[in-house]
Parts: sequence; structure tokens; C-alpha cells
Amino acid sequence: MNMRDTSSLLSPHGPSDHEQVLVLQAPVVPLADANGGIRRQEVYADLEGYLDVTVPWNPLMLKGDTLRLYWGRVDVIVDLLIVEFPNDPNFHMKVPVRDVIVVGNGMVDVWYERISSFGDPEPVESPHTTVLVKLEIPGGNDPIPESWPTNEGLEEAILPPGPIDAVPPEGLRVEIAPWLNMTDGDKARLFWGAASLDIDPIDETQVGQPLIVMVPADVVEQGGDGEDVAVTYEIRDVVGNWSGRAPSAFIEVETGGAIYDAPAVVKVSNGVLDYDDLDGEDAQVASATREG
Repeated sequence: MNMRDTSSLLSPHGPSDHEQVLVLQAPVVPLADANGGIRRQEVYADLEGYLDVTVPWNPLMLKGDTLRLYWGRVDVIVDLLIVEFPNDPNFHMKVPVRDVIVVGNGMVDVWYERISSFGDPEPVESPHTTVLVKLEIPGGNDPIPESWPTNEGLEEAILPPGPIDAVPPEGLRVEIAPWLNMTDGDKARLFWGAASLDIDPIDETQVGQPLIVMVPADVVEQGGDGEDVAVTYEIRDVVGNWSGRAPSAFIEVETGGAIYDAPAVVKVSNGVLDYDDLDGEDAQVASATREG
């Protein structure tokens, strides 16, 4: 038999003459604890599915007690459990995802009631747990699903004029247009060629405004040179909903940040290849990877 310290679960006034006063604990929503809230993918992956809710063990739970679970609405019981093994460490209940969808986005209260199988039949309400629910992804749903993970709901980044042969001390200015479902805490990541740049989460003053990113020289150099260096971005919100990536914009870069040195063509004199010297053989080209 497991022995538990029950002192913290009892009323601060101590037990009455006849019984100890039950102090219920708030329910736990494991997915919300893991991600900071409930994401779209966990709800829409299976519309017949459920979200788990855990009711912590309590020393005065009795066999036959009834637990009634609520998700955001006082008039709708989303799950009901009859306690069979009162010494279980937790009591597992479930919220149908359809109820999560009906209640929708925002801060949602989750709680349960206990109805004793012995004694007072009046329901006792638990403390509430507040869960952040975000069922909309940054940038909105991809209008062309077959192109995923590119999300055409996001606009291309606005780049500076090219070609780029040097980066000023303040960096290169890139503008990201406001996106659908833009909210406080959204965090963007910019991809510049082969390099990436994490951007600080936005605050409430930036919602609805273009996001200006100054790309430093080291990121531009790491991204590499080329006539069409791809620049794109993605966004994650505070619970981890992912936007996918915006369609790429392209820019010419010549800063000496190429991954490879320019190839050398064998038997070239003053930039001219003499076909007669080849005598029917293929031209030979040599290339080397830069160190560092």
C-alpha cells in the first residue's frame, strides 16, 4: 500500500468532529503543460479524438464517487467518471476535441466536480486550471495544401535592392508583412540562403505591423553567394503552432561568402579555351572547397 502525506490536502482548519474536509486539487492538462497550451494539430489530427485530463489523487476519494469534468462551459459535462480504485495515483478523464473546438480559442477554464458516494450528495467543485487554446496557425491555413511546407498565405519577404556586394554595419533591411493570426509572442525565423536568423518574439505593440529584420553581415556571408540566393521565413506562436515557410524571395549576393571557390578550367589562356588544344578530349575543371 502506498503511503502519502495528506496534510497539505486537508482544510487549514483541520478535521471536523466527524470527518476531514476534502480539499480538491486542480486538474492537469498534460499537453498544455508540455507546450504552453493546446495547439491546432492536437485538436484537428483526429476529430473523433480526445485530450487527456488528469485529476490528482486525493486521500478522501471513495469507491463510487462521481467525477464530472468541465471544459469552459458550466452547463456541459464533457466527461464523467465513477471512481473504482480510490487509491490510484491519478484519475484519467478525457475531453472530446469537438468540445474543445466549440469552446474555441483563448484562456479556457478546466475543472471538475466530485459527488461523494457516502454522505453529502452536493457536488464539490475543484479549483480551476486555465489553459491557453490556439486553434489558428500564424499565416492561416495553407491555401495550396499540395505545396506544403510552403504556405502561400504568407507574403514573400521584401528584400533590399541587389546585387549585394557589401553589408553595411547596421545590416541589410528585410521587411516581413503582417500575417494572418498575428499575436503577441509570435516568433519568426529568417532563412537567408544556407544560414538562418532567429528573431525575438513580437510584443503587443508590433501586432498588425510589418516586422523589420536587420540581417547582419555574418548571416549574409554564411548564406553564400549566388545570383538567386533564396530568402524565406517561418513563424511559431507561443504554443508551437507552425506557419510553414513563406514563398521564397531571391537576391543576388557577391560578398565572397561562397561555399566553393570559382572553378579553374585547365588549358585556359587569358580566359580563352582553345578547342584545338583539347584535340577532341573533354575540358577539365578543378574546384576546391574553401577552408574555415
